[in-house]
Amino acid sequence: MQHVDAISEQEKVQEKFHSETVSVLLAIPLDIPFDYSLPTGTKLATGSIVRVPFRGRIVFGAVWGASEGKVEKKSLKEIDGLVDVPPLKHAIRELVDWAASYNLSKRGAVLKMILSSQSALMPPNKIKIYQSTNTQPDKLTSTREKVLKELSNKKSMTVKEIVEATGVSTSVIKGLVNIGCLQELEQVREPNFLPPNITEDYFSLSPPQLKATESLIRHIHNNIFSVSLLDGVTGSGKTEVYFEVMKPIIALGKQVLILLPEIALSTQWLHRFTERFGTKPAIWHSDISNRVRADTWRAVCNNSVSIVVGARSALWLPFSELGLIIVDEEHDSAYKQEEGVIYHARDMAVARGKKESSPVLLVSATPSLETIKNVDMGKYNRVNLPDRYANAKMPTIDSIDMRQCSMPSNRWLAPKLIEEIRATLNIGEQAALFLNRRGYAPLTLCRACGHRLQCTNCSAWLVEHRDNMTLNCHHCGFSMPKIKICPSCNVEGKLAPCGPGVERIAEEVLSFFPDINLDIATSDTMTGPKEAEKLIKRIESGESDVIVGTQIISKGYHFPMLTLIGIVDADLGLSGGDLRAAEQTYQLLHQVSGRAGRAERKGRVILQTYMPDHPVIKALAKGNRDNFLKQEAEARSKNSLPPYGRLAALIFSGTNNQTVSKAARDLVIIAKKSTSSADHSKIIVLGPAPAPLTYLRGKYRYRVLVKAREDILLQPHLKKWIESLRPISKVRIQIDVDPRSFL
Repeated sequence: MQHVDAISEQEKVQEKFHSETVSVLLAIPLDIPFDYSLPTGTKLATGSIVRVPFRGRIVFGAVWGASEGKVEKKSLKEIDGLVDVPPLKHAIRELVDWAASYNLSKRGAVLKMILSSQSALMPPNKIKIYQSTNTQPDKLTSTREKVLKELSNKKSMTVKEIVEATGVSTSVIKGLVNIGCLQELEQVREPNFLPPNITEDYFSLSPPQLKATESLIRHIHNNIFSVSLLDGVTGSGKTEVYFEVMKPIIALGKQVLILLPEIALSTQWLHRFTERFGTKPAIWHSDISNRVRADTWRAVCNNSVSIVVGARSALWLPFSELGLIIVDEEHDSAYKQEEGVIYHARDMAVARGKKESSPVLLVSATPSLETIKNVDMGKYNRVNLPDRYANAKMPTIDSIDMRQCSMPSNRWLAPKLIEEIRATLNIGEQAALFLNRRGYAPLTLCRACGHRLQCTNCSAWLVEHRDNMTLNCHHCGFSMPKIKICPSCNVEGKLAPCGPGVERIAEEVLSFFPDINLDIATSDTMTGPKEAEKLIKRIESGESDVIVGTQIISKGYHFPMLTLIGIVDADLGLSGGDLRAAEQTYQLLHQVSGRAGRAERKGRVILQTYMPDHPVIKALAKGNRDNFLKQEAEARSKNSLPPYGRLAALIFSGTNNQTVSKAARDLVIIAKKSTSSADHSKIIVLGPAPAPLTYLRGKYRYRVLVKAREDILLQPHLKKWIESLRPISKVRIQIDVDPRSFL
């Protein structure tokens, strides 16, 4: 059956249209393909990438099939040209259709994510190269001799390469061209993706790692769709296991996609990969240049690169021979795309694996409840790594009941935590303090009139950043200089910061330990790979004594001398209306705790909490993850909440509050009227209600939440309701299937 499917796929890719018209799906937010005529004698394969005229401009699209012939050829516009890349495979086109249907997005918007590199779709740039003509100059200077000697054993070199190799000026090269000793040629620049070395072993696997590797290889070696969970404690060597699992896939000439939640900050991971395979992987994330993006896209399309590591957007690259998808830290919230096409990359990775008949490997120390449920149902295979590598021990975790601590109002670190930091520094080890709040203070309050400084574009408080003396909105990016006079009562000197951010915690640490080296690790200080690498090197070298950071410090880093983790506010994240609040808080605090004691030295974790009896705090302190997940699953199942029920959110937004509110109310009326009496118990419509962030980026926002039983597909109902709603000018409706955020 597998062989037949492969032949069928090949036939589909090679199919040529002999008709004079084709149907083209455009890479813009539209759902239906458009018919175009072909130049006389042109034959195109299904999935061919083409340029076509559309509303006065040229856009890219893909041939989606044969035209239905409803419009005569003479009335159709002709395609502008064919892009010189392989056609999109049948599996990719199926993925576009399925993802659009599941997420209730436009098919063209999904296709746009696949054709994400405009540079890759343009004719490739040519570069100038120089070759020797084997002609000697009448006057052979020392600089000319260097150039001719360098080129004598090489076919061709660029100006930059010649200058770097010989140290001569460019004028010497031009002079040799002018007298006929060198010839200048143009050629297409080929990207240089070196193949990974999969024959040598750079790492000695422990017996548990070897057992896990062998088990996973047995599940994926047939190259058919399956999903496996690699479930291992922090520091157990999960990365090394999936590095080993990749080898037989690459040996077959297949490609591997590795998704990481924060690839731009994964300097340590990339270094480990390079050491293991002797070359860097192809990288895909928002910070890479257009040139690298184009080279990578084309290399993926042509199967001239074996391994791609990237953020969630890498999922949509047009792999020609995809053999394995790895989703590292599969539980991470960064895999949820909240703008444009709203989707969860982990779920779409599983869908792509099924379409491509490729295995999928999910990796985590704190798997999501969705994944655990699929394991329990037998849909996913699970492989365990229960212990840390090389006999390293899991850290001890203690909690401090902050209700019993007597501290000044401007202090946030308990005396016991301060003493633990002092003891750690005295023996030459490192400490890290975690607080998931950027800046100095999350709120600035006027003590004269009670006014709270708020963003002008959002219903959010402005966060003080003392390092650059600004007040910032972390939702829309608004920023203003710090002020001294209250804008409400005009009283000076009464504006006071309330609550701590990481900058305030850092200030408190330095008040106790003024002579230490302290670093702050947040998205404000680690803005990209270079900044992340600098900070990581400081910590690895021991130059940094204390690190104060947000969730960035939970991202899989390995620092042998980091033995103490202090969780400043373990309760942060447990309040609010998010159904996953407890699960996500547990995952985050567990991952942060896992940074402690990852080598020979024993690690310690201190949780500061006002709720020591909360299930999350008790589970962390006792190290009883599975019992916590069981309790969480029972509570969700009892209330038919995901993954034991379905949710969808509809977010209405616009500049006029009343218009937005009315549109949301109208949809609820339509939904309740169109839902049959038999379905009323299966589908519940909640709202509309103002969103927690009611005013965001200058728009008023209302939410409608739709809850359904697990066996109900919500998409047909949602689509029907939206289509029945009378279009309202300047009101945007965003549909979030399987919502993760409730702001």
